[in-house]
Amino acid sequence: MISLKLIQSIFFFNYSFKKAILIAARNLPDANGNRLIKEYQLMKKIKGSQRIQSFGHWFMMRLTKKSLLLFMAAQKAGLTKDEAYQLTENVVWKIAQPLGIALNQLTYFVRSTPAKRIAYINQILWNLLWTAPFKRENIKSKGGVYSFDVIQCPVSDYLKRNNAAQLCTVAFCNADYKLAAQWSTVFKRENTLVTGCSKCDFKFITHS
Repeated sequence: MISLKLIQSIFFFNYSFKKAILIAARNLPDANGNRLIKEYQLMKKIKGSQRIQSFGHWFMMRLTKKSLLLFMAAQKAGLTKDEAYQLTENVVWKIAQPLGIALNQLTYFVRSTPAKRIAYINQILWNLLWTAPFKRENIKSKGGVYSFDVIQCPVSDYLKRNNAAQLCTVAFCNADYKLAAQWSTVFKRENTLVTGCSKCDFKFITHS
């Protein structure tokens, strides 16, 4: 089950994203749902692509670009901007949620304390998906708190270049809180790169 979730979320990404869009469309009035699918399929490729540096970079940029296309298509299909934000957030979460569950199950018996589990989960993510050119520093683990600062994020860079900074916050940054909840931790953040800060601070607070 764990392997299936990981494979579906990452290696069958196109299928998972398309399935999530179809589910979202079914929850809309027929006219809006049908048009959403049509507009998404017709949407032209957005300019501003960059050189891919790693597998994780490839995966995250595909998710980012498809999410922006979906956000734009949703508005063309008659949804308000707020509705388009909500729809895109839901679709992105359909991709992130099973990955978070799989990581939670994978590490359940591996590390002895919640704090060590969170550190291990993040280690996996930084070796699998948040690879170069993602960059972090100030990695700390003390007193049940695991924290670090992200100082380079291509997702933030790409969406800011395409005038979609708010989409980054809604669909991607907010997902960190949901993932932390899956891992039975409290997530806190005060700064984000997409809002003009010099870092995105990640702080996972456990009970150990």
